[in-house]
Amino acid sequence: MKLSHTLLICACLVFAGMNFSNAVTPAPAPQQQVQKWEYKTLEIGKYSSFFREGDGTIQDIQNLRPDWMKALGDQGWELVTYTEYLTTNAAAVGDFKRIYNFKRPKN
Repeated sequence: MKLSHTLLICACLVFAGMNFSNAVTPAPAPQQQVQKWEYKTLEIGKYSSFFREGDGTIQDIQNLRPDWMKALGDQGWELVTYTEYLTTNAAAVGDFKRIYNFKRPKN
């Protein structure tokens, strides 16, 4: 009788151990895609206007079209922030700057 009880207890422990090990094994975490962005800054002032690209390069803008914001939106750019300030630079005192920061998904 003792041998059958021992075998029964051992069998139960092995069975319980197998079920428990399957229950606590976590499922692998799903891989998340990291979104990369590119950035563009438009600075408009009384005396100068230019785009500053995310890598620091600057493009002069001679003639801003009235629909430039729509054109940027059509290219996938999204307005992130808008700032206005009055410059204190001695060469451009009274120059009121408008700064638009844009981002769009990088392909």
